[in-house]
Amino acid sequence: MKGRFFDYLRSWSDLGISQIQFNMLGRETLLEPRKFPEKHTDLLARVADHGACFADFSKELQNSIIVRTEQAFA
Repeated sequence: MKGRFFDYLRSWSDLGISQIQFNMLGRETLLEPRKFPEKHTDLLARVADHGACFADFSKELQNSIIVRTEQAFA
C-alpha cells in the first residue's frame, strides 16, 4: 500500500499537477448531509480555494466531491 500511494503522488508530480487534496471522509459521511442538511452545518468542504458548508453546495457539486472521495489503492 505504501508503495502505491507514493507512486500515486509521484505521478501527480510527474504530470506537473500542483494541487492535490485528500479527504478523510467516507461516502456515507458525505451522503448524510444531503438527507439532513440542518444537522450538518459544521461539515465544510474546500473546492478550488473556496470553502463552504457542504450542505450548501449544489447537488451537482456535492456529487462531484463524493465521486472524488471514492478512490482505492488495490
